[in-house]
Amino acid sequence: YGARGDGKADCTPALQKAFAQIKPGAPTVLRVGAGNWRFLPADTNAVAVFPLVGRTNLTVRGAGPGKTVLTVGVPRLSCFRVQDSSNIAMSGLTIDYDPVPFTQGTIAAVDTNASTFDLRLDPGWPAPDSPLFEKANTAWGTRVIPGVHWDLWVTRSRSFTAVVPGTVRLTIEARKDLERSKPQAGDRYVFGYRWYVRDAVVCWNADAVTLEDVHIWASPSTTTVWANSSDIVIRGLAVGVKPGSGRLIASCADGIHAFGVRGRFLIEDCRFEGMLDDGINVHCRSAHVIEALSPEKVLELLNNVR
Repeated sequence: YGARGDGKADCTPALQKAFAQIKPGAPTVLRVGAGNWRFLPADTNAVAVFPLVGRTNLTVRGAGPGKTVLTVGVPRLSCFRVQDSSNIAMSGLTIDYDPVPFTQGTIAAVDTNASTFDLRLDPGWPAPDSPLFEKANTAWGTRVIPGVHWDLWVTRSRSFTAVVPGTVRLTIEARKDLERSKPQAGDRYVFGYRWYVRDAVVCWNADAVTLEDVHIWASPSTTTVWANSSDIVIRGLAVGVKPGSGRLIASCADGIHAFGVRGRFLIEDCRFEGMLDDGINVHCRSAHVIEALSPEKVLELLNNVR
């Protein structure tokens, strides 16, 4: 289909051609060979590189993690969105983002009284107010000790001011967060962004979905989401920092976030590291019935049960 796995050429047109050849409902394997396949969808309304919506009996199979790399070039997009589909499998792949949905650097100075600190950005990394991060739903940062831990206290910034080229001053929303976190000059720091429901892999209202032998090096929100679906198998998922990249984190949120999953839900032989939130978060969305209004209608108080 004319794609080149050189990490530079936009493979979106080739992927669209391949999708156009798939017969609805027919058992199909879409093979993605070894290489770094970069995707830069020009459609501003796009939500995912692989929009597996209304699909049945489809497998996307790579040559193996680290061999087949799917690089998303737009930080606000999902790589896979599986929705209203059944019998879907994704295997033998690595998912990455370039640019990644976060920035990082080293704290150069702290002024607790003014609720500010100066962040000296790593060479080549964007400022926190870069247009790359426009329309993100939320953002926060945290100190990082590579290979050890992430700070328990996060800091949310209400403004960014350039100090000198390559250094930006962050004004923190709540002074108490700065006091609890106690950042110091020389600390490593990462500032991440989240676009809701724009995760590396999203599965919504789907049945019989398998994710196997997939590595994820970055994600614009939760790494994988499994919502209101049934019969899910996640085997051999590895979330971690891209080797040799110098990145401080992998994902800006949970490794697996699941709610409303029915039937079989298997998580097996997985590894999670380098995330700014939970490894695995499984919960349901309950509804407390307050009053029966009629035989067909009830008044509910919505709530989450974890």
